[in-house]
Amino acid sequence: MMKLRLYITLFLYTKCAISLDHLELHCNFSKHLFKFFKYSEKYLFNFENNISELELRNYGTAVKSHGDIVMIMLDSLREMDEKYIAADIMTVNLYLNNVSGSINMIGKDEHGKLNKSKNSQNLLKGYKILHRSIVERLEYFINDKCLKVSVQNDFTSLTNFNEPIKYSSAVLLNELEKLNSKIIRNMKEYLTLRDIFVMDNNIILNNYCDIVKNLALTFEKKSYKNFNPKNILFYDLMENQVNNVLDIVRYVPLKLKNNNNQQIKLSDMFHFIKFDFNFQNVQVFLNLLYIATARPIMLIVRLYIFLVHNFVLIFKSQVSESKTIMKDKIIELGQQIIKKLLGNHEDIYRSVFFHSINTRDIKKHSHSTSDENDEMNNDDDMDFDVTAQTYYTPKYLVDYLLYE
Repeated sequence: MMKLRLYITLFLYTKCAISLDHLELHCNFSKHLFKFFKYSEKYLFNFENNISELELRNYGTAVKSHGDIVMIMLDSLREMDEKYIAADIMTVNLYLNNVSGSINMIGKDEHGKLNKSKNSQNLLKGYKILHRSIVERLEYFINDKCLKVSVQNDFTSLTNFNEPIKYSSAVLLNELEKLNSKIIRNMKEYLTLRDIFVMDNNIILNNYCDIVKNLALTFEKKSYKNFNPKNILFYDLMENQVNNVLDIVRYVPLKLKNNNNQQIKLSDMFHFIKFDFNFQNVQVFLNLLYIATARPIMLIVRLYIFLVHNFVLIFKSQVSESKTIMKDKIIELGQQIIKKLLGNHEDIYRSVFFHSINTRDIKKHSHSTSDENDEMNNDDDMDFDVTAQTYYTPKYLVDYLLYE
């Protein structure tokens, strides 16, 4: 009883102590990440042309180290409003925490090809492409939604980095690790003090900014891993090759065709979308996946109707026909059921057309070598207009490619 009373007291205190709306929280997060990437970007543009592949990989390790903080940010916003989607921060999350475990992507070489042989230069280009996209997307949101939103300097000042003596991956990793450690240390300190001074008007506790308080409470719940892209994209469902029953979902055909006029299946789209960091496109994929998961249920309903129909026929024939004939019909029914479940995949995988889904942002793609080459030769990058500003949106397999 005492534990329950303490929990209720702590819950009410927490709700009263933190007064931020989701937009204010979102804007502070976006400004933090904007400064984070602008600082990291300086290193990219100061690297020499002959920089080694190892140095660039270490650069990726440094930038990727902020991945957990980004997931905590997203979960903190979800705690405020479950329906609220911070698309710009989600883009950062899809990039830093992508399903490969690496942010090493290559850009096109001087001949316009995605060539893995010239490792370091193409890897450097890949980083520049994706950082440009993320910086512009964050800036777009900030200019569109945050100009009149108050900034909590105690939080955004965490990314007020000093100019480095040397632009190297080792220096960057050291700076970003200090940033990550400071945020985590502040969250843990706040939670410890909160437990010590419950309902006390403690000066030290009150000095923590509301942003850190929100992050700390989310960090305490340990639910932020739900925003890992493997969970968002249902990676285990789409990649699980052991359970063939899931093929009913994975191989749902879509009303889309590739450049060779072949029909695209949901699994083909997944191979593209898992490294597409544009959350609008990911949302299209998820909508298609949610609808596709209803197909096994529809199949069971069809099978049930089929069973009922055949049993009715058997029952009617029982009066006039012999038991031997009835036995033959039951055996025949069993054979038809097996055929329906195992042998007639073309019937199961009937094409589905989704009227409510906007697929304009999805490049029509099938995962084959010829199609990848066709897409690599297409240089039409998409810009989104809001007033006078646009942001760069590179495409996977067109502008960049996973190196590992």
